[in-house]
Amino acid sequence: MGSYGFLFKYLVLAQFAAVGYGLFIALMLLLILVFTVGMLWGQTSLLYAIKDSQEGIGIKESYRRGWHKIVSYWWISILAWFIILGGFLLLIAPGIIFWVWFSLAIYILISEDVKGMDALLKSREYVKGHWGGVFWRLIFMSALYLIIYFIPVIILDFIEIPLAEQISQFIVGLFLAPLFTIYLFLVYSNLKAIKDEFVSAPTRGKRLPYVFIAILGFLVIPAMLFATVFFSLNTARYRARDAKRIADLKQLQVALELYYDESGSYPLTLNELSPRYIAVPVDPKTNNPYDYQRQGETDYKICAQLEDKTEKCFSSQSQ
Repeated sequence: MGSYGFLFKYLVLAQFAAVGYGLFIALMLLLILVFTVGMLWGQTSLLYAIKDSQEGIGIKESYRRGWHKIVSYWWISILAWFIILGGFLLLIAPGIIFWVWFSLAIYILISEDVKGMDALLKSREYVKGHWGGVFWRLIFMSALYLIIYFIPVIILDFIEIPLAEQISQFIVGLFLAPLFTIYLFLVYSNLKAIKDEFVSAPTRGKRLPYVFIAILGFLVIPAMLFATVFFSLNTARYRARDAKRIADLKQLQVALELYYDESGSYPLTLNELSPRYIAVPVDPKTNNPYDYQRQGETDYKICAQLEDKTEKCFSSQSQ
């Protein structure tokens, strides 16, 4: 009964542990979802506050209007991100071109209620003929953003204030991000005034190339995950083999000292240690014996080649 009682307690504890891990994962996913929705909601409400500033709408009304655009804003951002990523995979230049073309899509969503791929392609039409001007404005604002971001980090790190980077991120997000959004909204408004009102009705033929590029960009994610897991497993495998080699050398070192205590000298070969002192181990990758050299009767050198091609050696003087 004692053993059954122990097994029962173990199973109960294991079940509670599994439930605990499940709740933790669910809670983390919920927090990520809440954070993402909150971030998107803040962006859409800010855009409405800028767009409808002449109406004098307050914070509450901005958030009310922004709530209905969260999903559309997220979808446009995902589409643009995948297409830009796919462009960078094809060559660097297409990714930069797409980045500039689609930089106004979220403003088109809020101002003109054009969604998804239509918003991206209409953004391209606005930028067409003014690509260089939009590009340099984006570069200028990005450079300004980075400079203002890193200056507080450097200062706070210099005076050794903890959480310097997090504090800087908060400051930048609170003050600079809205200015960046306002600036790009003005760029969009100027281009819209230049181009006048027009209806963008992209055909299926115009959409398909971007759909294929977006799929290519999407495939990067599982490829990156696979590469990360693959390299992590390889790294773990390399470390495990190196740890095995060092452990083998230490065991051989003990066996050699036992041999020396009984014989007054070290053996000519490692085979003399077997089977009395140790079953002589071999390299876990090559299955070859470790390199052993007796250096006189009172010393030796035994080495293993590690994964990075360096050698780890022990002698009678090694601890």
